[in-house]
Amino acid sequence: MKGELDAAWKVASAAVGAAMRLLFHVRFVDGHNVPTDGPAIVVPNHISPLDPVVIALYPASLGRKTRFLSGTEFFAMRWVGKGLRALDQIPIRRGANDLEALKTVVEVAKTGGLVGLFPEGKINNTPDLLRGRRGAARIAVASGAPLLPVGIWGPQVRYPGGGWKFRRPWRPNVVVVFGEPMPVDPAATSARDILVITNELMSRIEVLRDRAKELAGSRGYAW
Repeated sequence: MKGELDAAWKVASAAVGAAMRLLFHVRFVDGHNVPTDGPAIVVPNHISPLDPVVIALYPASLGRKTRFLSGTEFFAMRWVGKGLRALDQIPIRRGANDLEALKTVVEVAKTGGLVGLFPEGKINNTPDLLRGRRGAARIAVASGAPLLPVGIWGPQVRYPGGGWKFRRPWRPNVVVVFGEPMPVDPAATSARDILVITNELMSRIEVLRDRAKELAGSRGYAW
């Protein structure tokens, strides 16, 4: 909901925003698709551990917090875990059927919040999107919140996962493209319905990812 940022979010947004501007040329495209009020499930492609950090900056500029699902192993890290808790991120036991985490996400969406998750399930350093997992579609159906597909490109040049890479270009272009909200039918509860929603979602994400890649430029961005 608009104006929902608490002190921790305001401080983090200012500090992280400054750091990202120092490291990257960041561009947000079609930000009008991010709702200024009401729920949405933010669903980007996943190319770097920095993805949620960069993506959340734009909703934060609108006064909104984005609560991403994050693996419990990150919450177990001393300083990282403190930061995740301060920013109300949602822990999930990856590889397990964590119903409590999913219940929390559905509740946040039902009450008008923004939640985020990566349907690929992990960082993808290949040219093609991984097969989409069906959790995002299930959460959308259960909560009634629209899916908000997002394409991102660029953070992997500096931090593809597994460690920082300091190489040319020194300030890579990072582009985030927000797609149009994708409403779902609350009655679409069958396995086939969920698969259809997931496939459509991944198709939209792929288009947005390719657009972000094109806008970022090709230099230094080859896999």
